Amino acid sequence: MKYDIIFDTDRINFVKVNEIFIDDYLNMINDIDVQKFISKNRFTLTKDQELEWIKKNLNNNLIFTMIEKDTNEFIGNIEIMKIHDGIGELGIAITKNKQNMHYGQEAINKIIDYAFNKLNLDALELNVYATNQRGIACYEKVGFVKDGVGKKDDDIHMILPKIRLINYTDLDYEFVYDVKKNAYKKYVEECWGKWDEKFQQELFKKFIDTFKDNTYIIYYENNKVGFYNGELLDNGNYEIGNICIIPQYQGKGIGTKILKDKLEEYKDRNIEIQCFKQNPVYKLYEKLGFVDSGETDFHYRMIKKKDK
Repeated sequence: MKYDIIFDTDRINFVKVNEIFIDDYLNMINDIDVQKFISKNRFTLTKDQELEWIKKNLNNNLIFTMIEKDTNEFIGNIEIMKIHDGIGELGIAITKNKQNMHYGQEAINKIIDYAFNKLNLDALELNVYATNQRGIACYEKVGFVKDGVGKKDDDIHMILPKIRLINYTDLDYEFVYDVKKNAYKKYVEECWGKWDEKFQQELFKKFIDTFKDNTYIIYYENNKVGFYNGELLDNGNYEIGNICIIPQYQGKGIGTKILKDKLEEYKDRNIEIQCFKQNPVYKLYEKLGFVDSGETDFHYRMIKKKDK
């Protein structure tokens, strides 16, 4: 098969719509086990109808056919179906014999990168049947959150706004202090007793003077929602310092998305992180591949080894 690869992931080549895949397209779209996730009404497309769709979308830069690298076999299609006011609507279909292989999550992560970093969209949205629990779980894993009823009463609307990291400036000083205080005051008091405002202000000044060049304000839906800092260490490792989100934006997957992005960005290095011993985030770090590397009286230190 001859086709041009637009971009790829570890297991998937993404190519433009192509007539050579017409039989694969037809087999997928006419399969009732695929149709049940995209339409409530049974239908059958003819080869002529599919060919018409192919010709219409040959030069569409928002639709991609997915090909399995190892076998050169067809996986499915993924697309940004339409864009309005900076928001793209995501759609994906995977042929029956390639389902349950985690291709959906891998493909969606790549399209998220394409949407935000190439198309410069502000958000992605999608509609999913409420009965499609496997699909909903997949979308939630990559950062989508439920946002009410979809196009129909039995649909769920989900959205993934763009998360941006903007360099810290001195104008952000009070904001970052307040966010950090809100995130850690409980743990500080459990470990060292009552919060000493003057002392904590002094500690924070030392912190920001040291790390301000590697500190970023987190924006979500164009709102300031937290801050992040991290740095390369002298030993060549990368250290994730703080990912702190203000309370009203917690539970939306923002911190987890930033963490996963950093793990991907620095996957060729060992990555270090620490947390208070009573902080439940420890379980998330374990789940993402971090292992214990030491501890202090009040903190666990962890490391994730670089990809080989």
